[in-house]
Amino acid sequence: MRFNKGAMFGLDARIALAIFGALSVISGAALYSAIQQARVTSVITELNEIAKAYDAYILDTGQDLPRDTSSVYFAQNLITNDTNADKWNGPYIQYDKHSSGRGLNHSTYSTDNPMTFYLRLANSSSWGGATVDPADVTCSSADPCYTWIQVYIPKQLASAVDKEIDGTENASEGNLRVYQPANGYHAVYLKHAPSLTKDSTI
Repeated sequence: MRFNKGAMFGLDARIALAIFGALSVISGAALYSAIQQARVTSVITELNEIAKAYDAYILDTGQDLPRDTSSVYFAQNLITNDTNADKWNGPYIQYDKHSSGRGLNHSTYSTDNPMTFYLRLANSSSWGGATVDPADVTCSSADPCYTWIQVYIPKQLASAVDKEIDGTENASEGNLRVYQPANGYHAVYLKHAPSLTKDSTI
């Protein structure tokens, strides 16, 4: 009889441990999901903040940001008035300059590896797949340029941001596009507004 009681106690303990183990797995999954959602929200917030800064620059100066010979803007002009634009009233955002002069660094997502944001021109029709470099996407009078806000983030996070913005994952269509370069990180592009550049064809 004592043996049977011990067996029952052992069984009860194993059941309890199994329950606690299951709860910890559920709690762990919920925690991971919450962390992932917080990262998604952070990325979208950052993209929108840069879009607001870009709009403020245009409203003050009455002109578009200067850009290089390709389709990338010199985003540093949101921080310092390097081109001496009239009525510049920045800085329009409290980020750091990227060494290239074309990007903006911010460390909210990762202090060890800050996100670098870019603004670039591309059209709004389908880009033709996740492996198509937006630098190869040209604009025309029939398919004019839009300003897109770009940032490199991990693949899984890029997919989650795409689903959050567009409701589904589609790398080459919608308001959020994803480009998959060979370096492991994925570039996401948030569509913002039609370009104000007079020569809006590239």
